[in-house]
Amino acid sequence: MTAETPQQFAVGLAIHQAVRSKGLLGVLHSFGILVDSNRILGVEAQIESSVLKGMAQNDSVYLPPDKVMGRDVFSAIDNVDFSEETPDGKCTFHETAVARYQRIDPEDKMPDLNVDTADQSRSIRELKTYREVKI
Repeated sequence: MTAETPQQFAVGLAIHQAVRSKGLLGVLHSFGILVDSNRILGVEAQIESSVLKGMAQNDSVYLPPDKVMGRDVFSAIDNVDFSEETPDGKCTFHETAVARYQRIDPEDKMPDLNVDTADQSRSIRELKTYREVKI
């Protein structure tokens, strides 16, 4: 048994979102680059379940668990533009960063973050009913 690193997990999620190939995940897992594809699919199912549960509680609007309904949300937005005036228009860099936050009240209860092991058994074939998946 090997230890699972956050990088292995994050790369696995990114690759699965980009190409939707369980075979590719299996090959990269065999090289030790990613975690097992069933683990990735299980966590994706947990995220889906959590978002749908949150939407059911807030009239079909998703609100992250650390946000309080009815309280102001503040945003800070900044953009970066490097090498804008190049002759060919290439080799430029444009980026925007957004930070959103709410003030905390001493009475606020922090949400419990639990791992639900019941949703980890879903496979890619079961997910086909929700969206088109290439195998």
